[in-house]
Amino acid sequence: MALVVNTVGTSAYTNNPQFPGMNTQAASYTPTIQDANQIIEFSAAGTLTVPPNASVPFPIGTTLTVMAFVTGAAAVAVAPGSGVTIRARGAFAHLNNQYSVGYLTQVRLNEWYFSGDIVA
Repeated sequence: MALVVNTVGTSAYTNNPQFPGMNTQAASYTPTIQDANQIIEFSAAGTLTVPPNASVPFPIGTTLTVMAFVTGAAAVAVAPGSGVTIRARGAFAHLNNQYSVGYLTQVRLNEWYFSGDIVA
């Protein structure tokens, strides 16, 4: 495993099968099957819309890790697609602030739990 530091001073591990890939988004985004068990990082404010199983057949147990690199409270939202239910404490639907991390885990067909550093 190698630690690589890029020109802006951030680091990432390479050649490590334990470290998931990262998909950086600069706007609202709907995950694809390639995002299963990966990290989705928002570099700008936006909404991650969880698609229905008929559109993207994520296996039960899939986790989508959502990270906010963008500044500003609640700048990254999570929303259900058609027929999708997202369950979260207090109906929370946003990442708290910059560097917050949230986890969407599919527990049943079209049903996801959202947890982590989240707010209403």
